[in-house]
Amino acid sequence: MTNVELWWYAPDDTNIDPAEHEDVFMAFATIPPCTRLFFDHRAVDEYLLTNFGIAQGGAPLRAIQFIDSDGRQWLRNETGLRAAENERVDGQDIGDPPARQEPAEHCDK
Repeated sequence: MTNVELWWYAPDDTNIDPAEHEDVFMAFATIPPCTRLFFDHRAVDEYLLTNFGIAQGGAPLRAIQFIDSDGRQWLRNETGLRAAENERVDGQDIGDPPARQEPAEHCDK
């Protein structure tokens, strides 16, 4: 997967203008095939606090968006997986995700 993004709902009690941004996100370039990620919640909390002023637990996760190996863009949220409708227009790639990576089970390589 490439252009992987975690999206959170922007809470009302921050300095984020809801007319401009209803979401905030963390982006990273690539996750290898057949990989499970276990996110370090402390690193994610620090990222949200430092970059958006959002306190721990203050922003519920909205979705994960990514581009698959065929170049299709997808969005996974609480309702399932669907083709993504919006492309990211701003933001910053943070490099490696703040997560432990392990091989995924039952993955055809």
